[in-house]
Amino acid sequence: MQIMQDRRNLHRIPELDRDLPKTLEYLKESLKGLSCRVFSPMDGALCAWFDFGADAVYLAGTSFGMRSFAGNFDDDALKRAVDYVHFHGKKIFVTVNAYMYNNDLDGVAETCRVLEDIGADAAIVADPATIEIAREV
Repeated sequence: MQIMQDRRNLHRIPELDRDLPKTLEYLKESLKGLSCRVFSPMDGALCAWFDFGADAVYLAGTSFGMRSFAGNFDDDALKRAVDYVHFHGKKIFVTVNAYMYNNDLDGVAETCRVLEDIGADAAIVADPATIEIAREV
């Protein structure tokens, strides 16, 4: 695959190793014409992800994510993140991907409404019941 060859080339071209602008240009040129979406988890290095060509980021709120206790974004922080990402012309996806029992579903509809209200581009959902609830919202 071309992308694997490009990755190997990065390690074989010494001047790219220490020159970030040249490396970025090389990566952008290598990725031209590929029909793929590059996305990354959102963290403190958000600007760097965009510099390296990410089209979108994903993150989790404090509820219903597979990593609910990983220091995720509360509703206010989610809104700020969405505004920041959209300001830069990128997309943002929010995980609502926990697998739940029926008694765990309270609040899923409200979470989906919040995501819609703040302008998240999509939700990453895994549980069939959550998918059904998200469609109804």
